[in-house]
This record gives sequence, structure tokens and C-alpha cells, in this order.
Amino acid sequence: MSEAVATQTPSPKDAVVRCDACPVLCRIRPGKAGACDRYANVEGVLTRVDPLVITEKAAAKGESVIPFLSGSEG
Repeated sequence: MSEAVATQTPSPKDAVVRCDACPVLCRIRPGKAGACDRYANVEGVLTRVDPLVITEKAAAKGESVIPFLSGSEG
């Protein structure tokens, strides 16, 4: 499903975007997240913002990653 979301054309930065990642079909206002808190409207672009994706992107860029909970490393 995320492939369909990622291919949406960017909207104007002040526009509401529609998320079709699930049956809820959220309409997300600029600067806000959808009901699931996994997708947000970042400057008119539907963007996945959950912590796992954010840390994976940072690690891929070689940026430092700070653990969310100490002692949670498996």
C-alpha cells in the first residue's frame, strides 16, 4: 500500500492531502498527522513519519540514531 501513497503528486503546501493507506481515507491538514499517526502532511506531501521509518532513513544516510528506550536493544 505505501507504494501507492508514495506516488501521489505533491499538493500545494497549504492543501489538505488524502491518505489512502487504509480504509479510513484520512484528509490530513498541513502540519498534521492522520488518525494512525504513521502518515502526515509535510508541506503538501503525504509522508510516512512513524519512528521505524525515520530511524531507517537516518541510518541509511549515516546519521546518528539515539535509542528510544535504554536497554531495549535485543
